[in-house]
Amino acid sequence: MKKLLLLMISAVLMVLIGTTSAFAGTEKRVYDYAGILSQDEAAQLNEELDVVSQEMDMDIVALTSDYKDGKTLRQYADDFYDYNGFGFGEDKRGVVIFIDMEDRTVYLGTTGQAINYFTDARIYNMTDGDDTLYEYLSDGDYKAAIERCAARLLDYYRQGIEADQHTVIETEAESPVKRLTLFEIIIAVLIPGIIGLLVIKNIKDEYAMKKEKSQSQNFRLAYQATCAFAFAAAGDDLLDRQVTRRIIPIATGNKSSGSHGQSTIHMGGSGTFHGGGGGGRHF
Repeated sequence: MKKLLLLMISAVLMVLIGTTSAFAGTEKRVYDYAGILSQDEAAQLNEELDVVSQEMDMDIVALTSDYKDGKTLRQYADDFYDYNGFGFGEDKRGVVIFIDMEDRTVYLGTTGQAINYFTDARIYNMTDGDDTLYEYLSDGDYKAAIERCAARLLDYYRQGIEADQHTVIETEAESPVKRLTLFEIIIAVLIPGIIGLLVIKNIKDEYAMKKEKSQSQNFRLAYQATCAFAFAAAGDDLLDRQVTRRIIPIATGNKSSGSHGQSTIHMGGSGTFHGGGGGGRHF
């Protein structure tokens, strides 16, 4: 009986050890806080992302969450990457693939040399501009969505850094603008409106010439009896003619859309610079 009990305990321990090992492997690159992946899917993704990471020599991690603790999409991805110690080398190069189930969108965050490889345009093509990715997400096939992102990251990495790639620090002009309150809007409209009406009334009174009209009636009575007029012959003489011709250029309507190789960066909460994009499209 005791032997049977020991065998049963040993079997349970082996199962627990196996489960813990699989979970530890998953935790290395796949962090499924939203619980949208099965254990087998997470384990398989962990192996696939590890292969991609080794070839690219960058830390590629996948994150899912349905709660951002009041942070923005970008802030949550940046803090997750920085405060969990991700990144290869001194520049902490790597990418976080973030599926946000709270706002149902996707964000790719880049750090270190990954910023140079994955420009704003490339990130857009991998996130908001990728119809196939959003088909997977809409269908609930989150494993395929993460695999799609990883495959496209690898493809762009193999293409290399674009010839015109350059980095631009995000300006303050792109920061959120404070909204006016209802009281501020009323004051801003009411005061200029009153002033404008007073100015218009003053101008209207001046053009009406009420004082001048009353005076002109008295003057007209004084000279009306003696005033007279007569038409005189008049003509126009053409003195000179000069015609100038010039070509008026036609507007082409071409506008600069910015450099295709631009990577816009911003400083995260830890003081590390990051690139990234996405989050403009929802599934």
